[in-house]
Amino acid sequence: MADDLLKIIAIIGPTASGKTSLGIQLAKLFSGEIISADSMQIYQYMDIGTAKPTPEELQAAPHHLIDIIPPDSPFNAGMFVEHADRTIQMINQHNKIPIVLGGTSLYVRTLIDGMIGAPEAPPDIKKKIQQDIAEKGLGYCYQQLKALDPESALELHVNDISRIVRALEVYLTTGKSIKTLQREHRFQDHRYQAFYIGLGWPREVLYQRINERVKIMVQQGLIEETKGLLNKGYDKKLPALNSIGYRQAVLYLEGLMTKDEMIADIQQKTRRYAKKQMTWYRKKSEIHWLEGNQLSPEIQSRIGDFLNAISAQKV
Repeated sequence: MADDLLKIIAIIGPTASGKTSLGIQLAKLFSGEIISADSMQIYQYMDIGTAKPTPEELQAAPHHLIDIIPPDSPFNAGMFVEHADRTIQMINQHNKIPIVLGGTSLYVRTLIDGMIGAPEAPPDIKKKIQQDIAEKGLGYCYQQLKALDPESALELHVNDISRIVRALEVYLTTGKSIKTLQREHRFQDHRYQAFYIGLGWPREVLYQRINERVKIMVQQGLIEETKGLLNKGYDKKLPALNSIGYRQAVLYLEGLMTKDEMIADIQQKTRRYAKKQMTWYRKKSEIHWLEGNQLSPEIQSRIGDFLNAISAQKV
């Protein structure tokens, strides 16, 4: 690992694992600022269904890359890295520590380890994929990926918008599976020195947290928020509105699901997504795992040791 790379803290873990509260705790302990690496929290007007930080949490520590684009704007891992790089430089210049909250594993991996050796997809391919999502739905694109690149599709959740789009872009551009290119690349082109913290919950506890979070989202107004997005003119076929939670809320509003069915389906889909998230996280040997989201004195000390040469990286 190159000593001249900027240092960041990366908090990873499945949905509903408590990344935000831990990020705020670390920001206070180590004079840090939080960068959201969540492919849904980038969207404006989508607060409840994306579990964005509350106003109180946003005041407790500086947050970045939340509410940066409207729901109908395209966004991908490469665009995230451009935004995150600028933000990390700014935070570093202010003598603060960048703390990346990893809601989307592809975003975190690409930011820290670099892009795979695949060219940027031509505009016509990107446009075609976005049109297919808007007109035929994300499920159609997932089935297309399954036919072209079954190995990649097998590892992705049907609602994982950013990774489905990226895998399709890579295959349609290169004729190769993104998995093949990843094996060739091996993500060894580190762009930052990262201290990984993983939030590990027993499965039954995590699933209970997910189930409760979904109920709270509905109580807080997920249905009303979704109705508001549709009233603003946003198409229900947009990738953002095809994500877990919003898709089910649209079906409820259309009378195709009861409220109980909507809640149960969101819970089930979220649990499946969390399981896939943990599959990737468990493959990384450099992660310092916590029990739940409670920072242990040992990990806190290790973070301090990791950052103790921070002055050497100032630019």
